[in-house]
Amino acid sequence: MQPGDTFGSLVLGERIAIGGMGSIFRVKHEGRDRVLKVLHDHLAAVPEHRDRFIHEGLVSERLRHPNFVRTHGLVEEGEQIGLVLDWVEGRPLSEIIGTETGPIPWERTWPLFKQLLEAVSAAHAEGIIHRDLKPENVMVDDRERITLLDFGIAKDLSRKQTRTGMVLGTVDYMAPEQFADSKHVDLRADIYSLGMTLYEMLAGRLPWSPEATEFEVLQQKTEGKIPPPTTFYPHIPAPVLSALRKATRREPSKRFSSVGALTRALQVSA
Repeated sequence: MQPGDTFGSLVLGERIAIGGMGSIFRVKHEGRDRVLKVLHDHLAAVPEHRDRFIHEGLVSERLRHPNFVRTHGLVEEGEQIGLVLDWVEGRPLSEIIGTETGPIPWERTWPLFKQLLEAVSAAHAEGIIHRDLKPENVMVDDRERITLLDFGIAKDLSRKQTRTGMVLGTVDYMAPEQFADSKHVDLRADIYSLGMTLYEMLAGRLPWSPEATEFEVLQQKTEGKIPPPTTFYPHIPAPVLSALRKATRREPSKRFSSVGALTRALQVSA
């Protein structure tokens, strides 16, 4: 597919991105600028991938929160399938950390991270575990308002969807137990990922070398050998460090039991 082609009743505009799962095009939908996320043909032919893609749309449509990207419909063209999503202004949080600021001072981190906490808390209240929280999936606009993207591997506690033994998520941010089995994780896996996201915001980097293999990252996590973010950036309030350590404990039972509990611990330094 190329810009100018039609998909259902939509005319494809510029291709914004192409990734492992599909392509994203700018489109006009109901008079508004939106995006069309199209699943790659070879994945659309696999029932499991097709079902997960449809589930992403259903989850995004169900969640009503100002910090969530919204779905505005499913579009099919022959065997191809696409989702119409909000057009989200801004740039990924990962880009801000990586090229704009490096470490983000706590005074700026907190207003951003608090919005992410509120969004994830709202998802958990609806029985949705995101399972792929990371800076790349957080868009920040010019008013410092965040939008949480990509519910493609979200776990809906009201339905069965993932086979035991599958590993879903992004290695750098996922909780250690998610490596073993993504199906049976609970909301504390998201709390761990929130902790790793906060770590990267404050330190300007992750705890391990960019060249570290997935095995090496997992080893550091399971052995609890994660240096404090002050190793890389010293100006982090002590209560924030304490909350961060608890959020990223390797044992789920030793983490915060809810996003609300993590929020309250961080508000001490707000």
